[in-house]
This record gives sequence, structure tokens and C-alpha cells, in this order.
Amino acid sequence: MQGGRRTAGRVSAVTVNEARMHLFCLFALVVLAGCAHRPIDVHEVQVPVAVRCKVSYPRKLASCFQALPAKTPVFESVKCLLVDREQSLAYEGELLAALKACAEPL
Repeated sequence: MQGGRRTAGRVSAVTVNEARMHLFCLFALVVLAGCAHRPIDVHEVQVPVAVRCKVSYPRKLASCFQALPAKTPVFESVKCLLVDREQSLAYEGELLAALKACAEPL
């Protein structure tokens, strides 16, 4: 008797399917065993990510010159303009500091 079940003089289809299944499982094990010996390479990738800036805007002060009445003497007007200029320069410095804080790389 050869390797297989005989039923009424012929080899049953179940044994052929079983042999194919055994060959498939053996092939799958060989393939998986071949992949198992290689270590996994882990790489750390550093990519800059855009983040919303969380710096609060400086408060702009009210203008002294714009609050003056139309018939204010020139001396008083120039005094208010000088005060406004100092306030504008201070405000500009605060804005530049906020912009620099947001523009710095992480």
C-alpha cells in the first residue's frame, strides 16, 4: 500500500489536500524563520513641527496727541507728540520681543 488512504481502489482527495496543506505550512514556516533572524532597525527622526505661538500681545497705550482739542497751544502739542513717540518706541520694542520669541527655533 502506498502512502495514502485507499477507498475502493483509489487514493482519496483528502490525503492530497492534506499533503498540500502540510507543504504550505512547511513553506510558511521556512519563510517566517528566514525573516526572524534579522534585527529590527529603529531610527529616530527629528522633524520640526509648526506650533502656534503662545506669546501674549503687548497692550497699546492711548495716544496723548489724539486726545488733545483742536486749539491746543503748539508747546502742549509737541509735548504730547514726544510722549507718544516714547510710548510708540516702547510698544515697538515689546512687539519685536514677542516676534523674536515666536520666531526662535524649537
